[in-house]
Amino acid sequence: MSFRLRFRTLYLCLAITLVLGGLNPPLAQSKSFCFAKLISWFKPASALELAQQSVLRGHLQEAVFLFKKAGDVDRAAALENQIQRSLRDEDIVSSELLGTGSSSPELITTQSGVRAVKKLDRAFDGANANSEVAVYALDQYFDGVFNVPVTVKRTLNGKTYSLQAYVETAQIGLPSDTSPNLEFLDFIIDNTDRFGGTNLLLTKEKIRVPIDHGLGFRTSESLRRGWHQKESPWSRVLALNCYDKYSGRMNRKCMQEIVVQSLPDRAVYKKFKETSDAEFTRLFSSLLDEDELKIFLKRKAYFIGTAEEYLKTNGYPVHRKP
Repeated sequence: MSFRLRFRTLYLCLAITLVLGGLNPPLAQSKSFCFAKLISWFKPASALELAQQSVLRGHLQEAVFLFKKAGDVDRAAALENQIQRSLRDEDIVSSELLGTGSSSPELITTQSGVRAVKKLDRAFDGANANSEVAVYALDQYFDGVFNVPVTVKRTLNGKTYSLQAYVETAQIGLPSDTSPNLEFLDFIIDNTDRFGGTNLLLTKEKIRVPIDHGLGFRTSESLRRGWHQKESPWSRVLALNCYDKYSGRMNRKCMQEIVVQSLPDRAVYKKFKETSDAEFTRLFSSLLDEDELKIFLKRKAYFIGTAEEYLKTNGYPVHRKP
């Protein structure tokens, strides 16, 4: 309903109350009804209401994010399972090219109407469907705090693809739309492919949605070229930010600053710190190879060691959530 129509309806409602309210007292109740309507029109909808609206529109991935935001984890989990089943098992009824990305992405629709971005595994050097699924698995381990869309791996016509749920209402974010939680995610998966805000979406409700993680967890030499692997053989994030081309060395102060800048919410860091290497090994057992897992655990140890050294004297950044 347009603003003009809402105003006219409210005006008519109040006019009826003033003219007839004295003759028929029950009609006086319409005054409170009118004000209730006015409040409902201009009061921002709650996350739960927005989630229910998203379900009705068929925007299931947005509904998952909003149900989680509203604290309704059971409905969020049920929807995620529904999306997973659709992407893994249902027939694909339509497909169209989506932009001109290096992995030749397509926008597909399943039989039940779920839409997803389909990308060919190994479409170019470094792109990896397992990495896409591994980042989603990591997000699920941390209770969906990073808002990675549902991501599955599927074989179609003898070829392997990643399918990631399409976020219908989102737009490309800006560099300023990032957050410590996402910087933490990029550090631990060693992702340098979110520069300038690309591969980061922002929904209408200002929910940050990281996408496109095919370059995460990589160990390929071609991805390291020019990034001085002798100084930092397992972290492109640090090498890209902290390599001093004049001295030919890594700037240690810069390295610590990157870690501190990437400290996530306290609960996320606590869980990360307390998770054993064996538990992460089980989480990634079918998704990362031996070298990728080894390097991930090395990044984990470095991040925790550097963070703890800082926290001993400075405490946790006050602007991080508990």
